[in-house]
Amino acid sequence: MRLKKLKTQIALKKEVSDRISNIRIKLFNAVVNSNGKKDKKLVEKLIAEYKNEVLIYESIQIK
Repeated sequence: MRLKKLKTQIALKKEVSDRISNIRIKLFNAVVNSNGKKDKKLVEKLIAEYKNEVLIYESIQIK
């Protein structure tokens, strides 16, 4: 039972880590290709998503 819980936590942490990486890539591309207010909103949205994912990542404790 404990091993299954541990594997689940590790899998969740890896999934969140992958999402963080994808958001970073999207954010980098949005900043590089930005050219107006529409892109500014996209960047702000991606930053908010990034912060949320980091909080989720940090809250997953592997014991």
